[in-house]
Amino acid sequence: MGNIKDLRDWLTEVENMGELIRISEEVDWDQEMSAITYMASQEPEAPAILFEKIKGSPEGYRALFNVLTSLNKMALNLRLPPGRSILEVIQLFREKMNKRIEPEIVDSKSAPINENICMGDDIDLFKFPAPKMWPLDGGRYIGTGDIVITQDPNAGWLNLGTYRQMVLSKNEVGFYVSPGHDALLHREGWWKQGKPCEVAAVYGVDPLLVTVGCLNYPKTLSEYEFAGGVQGRPVEVVKGEVTDLLIPARAEIVIEGLAYPGNVKEEGPFGEFNG
Repeated sequence: MGNIKDLRDWLTEVENMGELIRISEEVDWDQEMSAITYMASQEPEAPAILFEKIKGSPEGYRALFNVLTSLNKMALNLRLPPGRSILEVIQLFREKMNKRIEPEIVDSKSAPINENICMGDDIDLFKFPAPKMWPLDGGRYIGTGDIVITQDPNAGWLNLGTYRQMVLSKNEVGFYVSPGHDALLHREGWWKQGKPCEVAAVYGVDPLLVTVGCLNYPKTLSEYEFAGGVQGRPVEVVKGEVTDLLIPARAEIVIEGLAYPGNVKEEGPFGEFNG
């Protein structure tokens, strides 16, 4: 379990467990991927689904669904051995959940996330296979099982949260956060100072970070530290290229940008758990 460093390692482990389905036939981002996933998810312990050819996206661009849909995958996310009962997973995670190891800043030149960098007019979010999930959705959502990184404007605490993100244009994504969440408090804090809020949205990341990003930890501590505690070693990070935020060095995709005071747009609706 301790050998997992990124999503690619995770996929290898899940496939070895027999809980990954690869779909090599071309599928449409417009509701077809989500329909297939929805039907597969009606069964208990649904497998992860990796779509390997999506209409309109360059060859090699892939989309992964169902990262959290079985007990074995959740155990893997928490670096626990598969085959345990729900009670055993809960008890074992309770022993880990308050351990903390600070992230490790690594050389940005050798970080996989920096192998390909797009700036300015080269940015085109529509090349990524972001799905439209449901008929009444407002658009395509590139951010669902993601982590969004923000920083407290006063004390500098980093927060990792899982927030939805709709593609608004070729170089803009929505930054929706429900009331009370840390990222909203950070954004409001920056805006009160008349400054933009730095944001890094990470897609295709180790599911451990998505899992801790969904949990409620103290606002004065970073989820990076708890993820490090869960896996027993530091999370490797690099400083952003256009922000001062620390981003996972081995993620697949990161979008860095700024949320400016008063610059708001319509977003959604989206078929969330509450409808």
